[in-house]
Amino acid sequence: MKIRKAVCIGAVLLLAGGLAACGKVEESTGFLNTGDKIKIAIIGDEEYIADNGAMEAMEMASKDFYEKTGVEIEAVIFNDNSDYNEGIECAKKIVAEGDIAAVLVKQELDYIDATAEIFEEAEMPFILTNGCYENTIDQSYSYMLVDCINAKAAGSIMGEYVMEHGYKTVAFCHSDTTYEEDELKGFQAKIEGNGSTLADTLIGPYTQDDFNQAYVRWLDLGIDVVCISNYDILNSDLVRMLREKGSDIQVVGDYVMDTNEDIRANGQYLDGTAIVGMYINDEKPNNTKIMERFETEYGMEMSEKAIQSYDITYLLGEELTSGIKSSRELIDNIKNSKGYDGISGTLQFDERGCLIPNGNEVLIYEHGSFVQQ
Repeated sequence: MKIRKAVCIGAVLLLAGGLAACGKVEESTGFLNTGDKIKIAIIGDEEYIADNGAMEAMEMASKDFYEKTGVEIEAVIFNDNSDYNEGIECAKKIVAEGDIAAVLVKQELDYIDATAEIFEEAEMPFILTNGCYENTIDQSYSYMLVDCINAKAAGSIMGEYVMEHGYKTVAFCHSDTTYEEDELKGFQAKIEGNGSTLADTLIGPYTQDDFNQAYVRWLDLGIDVVCISNYDILNSDLVRMLREKGSDIQVVGDYVMDTNEDIRANGQYLDGTAIVGMYINDEKPNNTKIMERFETEYGMEMSEKAIQSYDITYLLGEELTSGIKSSRELIDNIKNSKGYDGISGTLQFDERGCLIPNGNEVLIYEHGSFVQQ
């Protein structure tokens, strides 16, 4: 499970004015003409959805798109309260609306497959933005896109970082969920036979006592790097406990550590900590002007989640106004295109609908935030 909490937002966010919806993708007439509106559903815990400027970024993208095309984008939030049954009910309500063009899924991973079946049957494009299990990808859903680094790929990127930086003896901490197990599998596959050894695996640590016992063992084993895939602020808590011991053992985590809550609680201990981001990062951003404008307008730096939200909003706007005539065509166009120039890199999706990493997904904590190395 990968879920975080932030501040609460309203149930409906009108991104560029007006309340009318555009209607589903039609088979015969093409999708939109200038003056029509695009309606996008967002499903997930409304507190998590609001984290790190994601909704502000969707608002900015829709404003930019409206200025260019005259087409408005409306986002409607379906709050699942991180509850399995409510998530399924939200999916049913989205389908019943009859005028939603696509769904952004920002919900708990444990019930994505159940809701995916609902969207698949309705031939409704749904885009996962908050992680994805390998077995979900293996289902080969026709209308699914994974707009984030999936678990197995994240683990592989962790392994690549460990090897590139010469770490030899590794401990891997996780919370024993499917997502973390997928990450661990990706990590093991990457380092196997390549000079780094996975010397210890640990569920947790969840308490100071758990950590103390593990730390003694790590000293005996000669651990020089700890990889961690946990939930809430357990990842940054581990860094704090290491630094309080005076240890300089490197820590490599994933995107869950990149939250305001982690930074408020443990930011003073995080310098030099590495994480695998949830999104693509080229060596140089494609559009720093948007990032600067976002910071000026909203008073915060443009986080990975915000960049992701801007990109997918604008991408959907472009594709839905390109003359496509079906949801199937929308998905095929996105998969088969040469890519979309996003803010921090080029978005390309493989034949399974998964975002293709470009090799620069590791971020390092410095000066109060995780930044590209």
